[in-house]
Amino acid sequence: MKTRLSLSLLVSIGCLILFSSVNGHPGAAAPAMTAYAFGAPEVVAARPGAIGIVGWLPKGQLMLMLQEGQHSRAAYFTPKTEELAIAPGPTSWQEALQAVGRLAPPSPADVGLPETPLLETQWSPDGRIRAAILAPGAQAGAPIPVTQLQLFDTVTGRESTWDGAPRFITDIAWAPDSRWLAVLGVAGIGADGAERAQLFLVDAHTGEGYLAREEVFGGGMWGRQLAWSPDGMQLAVGCPTTEEGRVCILAVNQNGEPSAAHPAAVNIAPVVAPAQPALRAATTPYTPPAEITLHVYQLTLGGARRQPYTLCEPGSTAWGCTVFCDEADLPCVRTVTLPYPYATNPISIPIESDYLLDVVPLEMGTYYHATALIAQAAAARSYAYRAIYDGRSINNSTAFQAFIPYKFESLPTASFPGNSEDPCASDNLNTRQRIICDAVAPGYYIAHDSTPEDYVPAFAEFSADAWLRTVNGGRVYLRSVEDPISSGCDANNYGHQRGMSQEGASRWARGNRCSYSGKGDDPWSVRWEDARQILTHYYTGVQLRESAGTRLTPDYRWAPLEIDWRSGSVNPPLLQPGETQLITFTVQNTGVYTRTGQVALTQFGWEDEEGAPVITATTRVTISQIVAPGESIRVGVPLTAPLQTEALQRYRLRFDMELLEEGTGMVSFSTREPERPWPIFETEITVMLLPHKMFVPLILREVTG
Repeated sequence: MKTRLSLSLLVSIGCLILFSSVNGHPGAAAPAMTAYAFGAPEVVAARPGAIGIVGWLPKGQLMLMLQEGQHSRAAYFTPKTEELAIAPGPTSWQEALQAVGRLAPPSPADVGLPETPLLETQWSPDGRIRAAILAPGAQAGAPIPVTQLQLFDTVTGRESTWDGAPRFITDIAWAPDSRWLAVLGVAGIGADGAERAQLFLVDAHTGEGYLAREEVFGGGMWGRQLAWSPDGMQLAVGCPTTEEGRVCILAVNQNGEPSAAHPAAVNIAPVVAPAQPALRAATTPYTPPAEITLHVYQLTLGGARRQPYTLCEPGSTAWGCTVFCDEADLPCVRTVTLPYPYATNPISIPIESDYLLDVVPLEMGTYYHATALIAQAAAARSYAYRAIYDGRSINNSTAFQAFIPYKFESLPTASFPGNSEDPCASDNLNTRQRIICDAVAPGYYIAHDSTPEDYVPAFAEFSADAWLRTVNGGRVYLRSVEDPISSGCDANNYGHQRGMSQEGASRWARGNRCSYSGKGDDPWSVRWEDARQILTHYYTGVQLRESAGTRLTPDYRWAPLEIDWRSGSVNPPLLQPGETQLITFTVQNTGVYTRTGQVALTQFGWEDEEGAPVITATTRVTISQIVAPGESIRVGVPLTAPLQTEALQRYRLRFDMELLEEGTGMVSFSTREPERPWPIFETEITVMLLPHKMFVPLILREVTG
């Protein structure tokens, strides 16, 4: 599935704004371009276990690391003789990196390293440019949400980030000329839960990125799958993904300028969602399951299954089997080491009191808005229900949704619930654990109805973020919808962008273009306080139901997406008494029926701050357009401020959609189904009487000559 962590990714390679340089040095005219073409990958080493690429030794040997249980052994491949020699005893990664010169002593330039968590650093061979893989937003005990490629010139102090890169950069390797950088970027995760990476070439002079080969390579061993030989003639890379460890060598040709093998731009399509299974016949109502069964594997940094695929066993302290793990270079919570807590694998565990408590904080951090976390819990519950309904075999990787034992217990400051059978009933939970319990507590899920009596859980895909609009998925309810609040601050296309945008959900809950306070403050014109608004915005034509099947959402619904108060302003204007101002609403049909001109957007008079009516007349704007579920349109609404004698007065305005029903007249969406009321939109406007007396202090300053 798609998740905020790593999913099927739509990768778009844009321009990397770097610098012009001579021999890697900015500021002078660039020399004639030197480009590289890569030959087909040829397998040089293969074994049933994982193989890591350390780097090249001065005499032309490629140093590898063979993973054998908890230990590693060094191996040496000689291209000229095609011989692979394996060292007799264990070798640590620190020793291996030192042997190939990748453990350089600290440089004064390292002072320029950002506070963002750092996964990998490599210097250009001439020692001037530092390439770094950063992990912004990374937290202990959670998969890495995204990585970035940063280049830093130690002479000029200029820093550049490749903003158009794939969401996950896993490996980098400099060419000997200090100009070109080979890059492995994750293009998606397959149905088997394994990461798929592609090989790119980035020119540090022009900022252009190219797809170097069409093959899909392995992506699970971060920082250990790519090495460029010192003579520039060979590139070692983890081979196209298989169940066994493999290393390939690509012959490198310097061809003077980019060839047809290096297209100017690349778009990698996301994995298409599987076709929706036929709905069952209407016999007995759908009953949600109480437990879920899944396999639990050791995981990579990004949450994919680690190759070779290794099921967790009792006593295992590997990342993925427990967040209280003891592995270096992985986001373990290191306050204590606790092994995998289950006696079997696969496991069958309660959905509410175990599975969701670990899934929700992994998929969406507790620093996001509480209302967005309620929406996340509903989407995660629906996804689990649908997997069980479809009979799919799932695991704990981000190919489905991330699950790692003890994540709930590890939320800082780590606390183990006094009631292990029902953790949320414990009286010793910390603040973040209580946030997760509150998110899971409502217990509702997203349902797709073929008829009001025949419904099943929705395949509720969710994604990290989507710039301005989500994309169509493989279900009728996974339609592309406008998401104007995701238009700045920290917004970006992260993940496959189908279904709910996790960061977008938090923006709507905050009424802010920044997804959480740590990202900044950029207020929006609309805020949603009900998680149902978030879910019916992102999932088209669905209903929300609770465990007994009771429907929690009305058929007719709407969502205000944006209010243009005046020339693009998101803030209500300061009106004068009697002044008329035309405002523009962007409204979305979040209901289950197509509107055919029988609806209106209505403003119900003006009220003072105490709620007393000041103007009782309504302003009704009929919408004549046909608007299908999920679609949005712009509607202009005139506002005329009340007459007043006070210098300044604040008023409350209420807006709702209305439906024209035969024999009844106009009925508000909010009250049409009283047992499941729908939110209206409220705002405040200030009216100021001008001119009026103002007292301006006079400041006298003594002037001395």
